[in-house]
Amino acid sequence: MSIDFNNVLEQAQQLKKEFEKKQKEFASKEFNASSGGGIVKVTLNGSGKVTDIIIDPKTLKEESPQIIQDLIMAAFNSAKSNLDNESSDMMSGMPGGNLNIPGLDKIF
Repeated sequence: MSIDFNNVLEQAQQLKKEFEKKQKEFASKEFNASSGGGIVKVTLNGSGKVTDIIIDPKTLKEESPQIIQDLIMAAFNSAKSNLDNESSDMMSGMPGGNLNIPGLDKIF
């Protein structure tokens, strides 16, 4: 039995294109979370970058900086967890999404 390496390479390149398309779509998504009952809200894009932080102005006057910092961290961590979970779901839905082959991304 012989392996058609051209066919294998073609399939790999097609998977790579599909993966890049999904990555681009994912990067444009937004992941929101809040803490302190909505006192602090954080938004991340699909790349994990913070795109917005909203803090209730009343809280800035009434709470210590440490409490506000804790609320920001809690909201960020929650948004990041949402992003990670959805990313994991997206990857497991792709053909070969559960593969972890070191250096495979450097072939193409």
